[in-house]
Amino acid sequence: MAGEIEQIKERVGVVELIGEYVKLEKAGSNYRALCPFHNEKTPSFMVNPERNFWYCFGCQEGGDIFTFLQKIEGLEFREALVKLAERANVQLPRLQRGDYQKEKSEKEEVWRALELTTEFYQRQLLKNNKARAVIQYLKERGFTRSVIYDFKIGYAPEGWDNLLNYLQGRKIRPAVMLRAGLLVEGKAGGMKEQGKSYYDRFRDRIMFPILDASGRTVGYSGRINPTEEKTAVAKYINTPQTLVYDKSRVLYGLYQAKEAIRRSGYAIVVEGNADVVLSHTVGVKNIVAVSGTALTEEQVALLKRYTDKVMLAFDMDEAGRKATERSLAACLRNDLEVKIILLTERYKDVGDVIQDKPQRWPEFIKKALPVMEYYFDTLINEESISDIRRKKLVIRKLIGIIANIADPVERSYWLKKLAARTAVEETLLTDLLKKVKLKDVQKDIEGKKAEEGQSFRSFREKEADRYSVLQCRLLGLASEFREELKDELRSFPAENYLSPMFLTLFENVRRESVDKEQENLLNKCVLELKYKKEGDDLLEVEIKPQREWTLVLEEMDKIKKQARIKAIQKKLRLLEERGDEQGAQKLLSKLTEILDT
Repeated sequence: MAGEIEQIKERVGVVELIGEYVKLEKAGSNYRALCPFHNEKTPSFMVNPERNFWYCFGCQEGGDIFTFLQKIEGLEFREALVKLAERANVQLPRLQRGDYQKEKSEKEEVWRALELTTEFYQRQLLKNNKARAVIQYLKERGFTRSVIYDFKIGYAPEGWDNLLNYLQGRKIRPAVMLRAGLLVEGKAGGMKEQGKSYYDRFRDRIMFPILDASGRTVGYSGRINPTEEKTAVAKYINTPQTLVYDKSRVLYGLYQAKEAIRRSGYAIVVEGNADVVLSHTVGVKNIVAVSGTALTEEQVALLKRYTDKVMLAFDMDEAGRKATERSLAACLRNDLEVKIILLTERYKDVGDVIQDKPQRWPEFIKKALPVMEYYFDTLINEESISDIRRKKLVIRKLIGIIANIADPVERSYWLKKLAARTAVEETLLTDLLKKVKLKDVQKDIEGKKAEEGQSFRSFREKEADRYSVLQCRLLGLASEFREELKDELRSFPAENYLSPMFLTLFENVRRESVDKEQENLLNKCVLELKYKKEGDDLLEVEIKPQREWTLVLEEMDKIKKQARIKAIQKKLRLLEERGDEQGAQKLLSKLTEILDT
């Protein structure tokens, strides 16, 4: 597969691809632009055609054509690979196998059936006389013609086989309709085939198509016709799990919201589809819905492709509060920054706010509270901590929330705050925290952060000290000036200077056996070495390899020496406190020796 990836890179240039999404401006041998992944007023985003690589000096995101397409369109790697391979006309052997081709063919049949179905439902809403009352209902709720088109809202007419007959007329087989979740197999039915009966799953319902991040219809949420009085009928019916639809992996409205999420820097998560659509009518478009459930780990991962900040605005009933708590846990485990949007008791959900006073919805958003502040303020009060039984319940609830926080520094901060607010010893709370059973996913996240293959950005955020910067510069020099520094590289005692992650990269550079992910990390090191941002400009820095190599090592030696001195001084203080004069004298001699070198 490596050969095919290189072929794709040769045929699809990084400048050509990125230029289709952002306005690039020539800057010497590079191109620059405003970063599409964070808000900025001066360009920090650079595209380097020589290395076929892009990098933002502002948010420290970077990569090749595959990572750019993944990030800008919210795709998995395989999806980006297939898309770029088709564009470059490169055959992917592993993806030509029979089982993959069969699944691909079945999915394409299902997608075609769903697209035709969406068109059918839209036409029924706009042209079927029986849907006039539905149109009037939508207008009264605040649905504009614009959002009806944008969200492809439609109407499934009454009758057992309207859709079935329509799709058959377009050469779609009942077996495909069944795989798409459009038909139900049963005794009643509008059609019989090979001894089986089939009928339309959705009948006399307002249809909300659910799109994936690429804009393809994958399923539907059908709301009962509110103009018809019906009993013992579910208010909503959703598509069951299919080849292309898994409710735990999609978010309603994400396709329409993703650009607004990038621009605003955060996503609003609500419960209902109507909340999303109505929010668009008042200009708040960075919003998605979970369709009546709590956020899943997969949905959180999907959101993280676009933002690290989320606001939760679930319904104000008991079910909504429980969904908020479950969603919060998933967000915290995945290191998202979370706020809570609080509606007044007057409103059940976001849709109610917009119907009553549209201008209040942006006001509620502005007043969103950081999630931990919200829970501390609502749970801890004089009454709750004066009664020992209530105090225990409050502490256990807050400990349960704190346990889900992925970042250990933030977790420690809130634990200290809880100790102070409840007048309970921090050591007792720490013991209680240890007893709280974290989910397996939390352990996975902690483990991934410790792997040497962690992302460059997360590494720089967690270990953004001077020594790490110097290790990065050393790798940049080794990668960019391999020939000029061949003698230095041959004799360099890397294990004495580099942490495990950087050491692995260095050894692979020395052996010239760098894989795709490592190449991306090295490219970032090189660009940070060769360019710097001054004001509105990205300036190329003149590098003298041998001199820079020497300067970097000298500074690293100095930092290492200072670290050794501090460690000895700390041990010396402990020995002096214990009255161990002999041990202290030995350490003092060692310290003097280090200071003299």
